[in-house]
Amino acid sequence: MSTQVRSQVVTRAIALASLAVPLAALAQSPAYRAQMEAGSGTRNVGGPYDGNNVSNDTFAAVISRSTVAESGGPVVSQGSSAGTAQTGPGRIAFFGSSSGSTSAFRAPSFGNGWTSGYAALSDNFTLLAPGCAACTGALGVMTFSVQFDGRASAGGTATGDLVGNATGIAGGSWEGSSEWRSFVNVQAPAAWFAPLPAFVDAAATGRYHDGTNVASPGYSSTGLAVGIYTFEMAVRFGSSVFLQWQAYMGTSSSGNSSGNEANLAAQSASELSSAVSWAGITGLRLLDGTPVAAYTALNPNGIDYGQSFVAAPPVPEPPSAALALAGTVAVLGLARRRLVRPGSPAPATRG
Repeated sequence: MSTQVRSQVVTRAIALASLAVPLAALAQSPAYRAQMEAGSGTRNVGGPYDGNNVSNDTFAAVISRSTVAESGGPVVSQGSSAGTAQTGPGRIAFFGSSSGSTSAFRAPSFGNGWTSGYAALSDNFTLLAPGCAACTGALGVMTFSVQFDGRASAGGTATGDLVGNATGIAGGSWEGSSEWRSFVNVQAPAAWFAPLPAFVDAAATGRYHDGTNVASPGYSSTGLAVGIYTFEMAVRFGSSVFLQWQAYMGTSSSGNSSGNEANLAAQSASELSSAVSWAGITGLRLLDGTPVAAYTALNPNGIDYGQSFVAAPPVPEPPSAALALAGTVAVLGLARRRLVRPGSPAPATRG
């Protein structure tokens, strides 16, 4: 059942991402979309499901929460999850946490929580240099930076007393996973025939599973680790530069037990925060190397893309279900044995 939870989160994340506008579809007006889902459940009680979706031309932010508890007879189980997704000019950010816990006396039990989120932005800005007569309609070179952030974790414990079993296998098990992915695309269609790249494609990902760095936090399938990167690309003064960004995340946690062992308990918690941010324009020059010191880079709403949109990451909240189970285990006296199971990128430099 815990394997189903893990695959459920990945499947939902992919489904959310499939709703995205293709990167090649360049929007003329800014648009921001955020979607977050949270769910939970236990063996006999299906937990609440909370899904939110916001899309507008200024800012998008959603939050989803879900908690369910089951207590009675030989089984005590709980699942909990919470997540937020935010997107606006030059930035996409997520925070998500989930936990699942269970304890039982000679009975199968299961508790889980999961979150899944998707966000996207479509924006554009126009480079103008009013004091530069030679710049009007000319090709130039823009130097800009993008910052990838990501932290992910998963962990848990399991305990069990054995009845008529000499193999030493505990009766409880846990499973946790957290994952984030970010994709950015920046294009200047009016500069396709310049000698320098007229677009950049970049992506960064990170994943934890069962407390193990399956891919180190911030590992990238395209070679970019967490950090700030500087790119150069060709642009044309007076023409638009387009941004098409997408990102998604997911967490999953479950506690699970089966068989006829006497005393069982398991708990797990997963958590992540991630963001991708425009870090500002750091240089602008004509193709012949002449620097352009005074310029504007405004989107249709007057937002200045010459500046950085990097912000401090959110402060994590403690997973509530994992904390709640600690009291449950103490009351039932179950902790006698412990088991722990574990496109074409443009030239870039990392800052």
